[in-house]
Amino acid sequence: MSFKPPNFNLTCNIWRNSAGILTMPPAGPPALANQACQLRVVWSGCWAGSTLGAPVVLLLLPVHTDVRPAQPGGVRADAVECPAGSGRFYSVTGVDDQHKGFPNEYRFATMATNPSRVGYWPVPTP
Repeated sequence: MSFKPPNFNLTCNIWRNSAGILTMPPAGPPALANQACQLRVVWSGCWAGSTLGAPVVLLLLPVHTDVRPAQPGGVRADAVECPAGSGRFYSVTGVDDQHKGFPNEYRFATMATNPSRVGYWPVPTP
């Protein structure tokens, strides 16, 4: 049985070097608009005998998608609106590749929200 890359069933908008999730929505047009993606929440610390940890938001993207966390020298993290047009914003905290070098390779980004902004997200969730 071969493994397949994720189904990229949503789209997202990605802004470069954003001012952070405290200043959402970001100014100007996104660097990547309507980028195919999948949004997941996983729980850290979920292994045998552990208690349920904190939620981690993952954004799965096609291989080589340009998404960036903060970098030394003052380069700020990308901001992501997912789903695109929803008003739900995240800040990229890390980026890595899954299944590197295999046909089912894809990229993922870990993301954070600003807890004080959660109440400002559209309700119900679009």
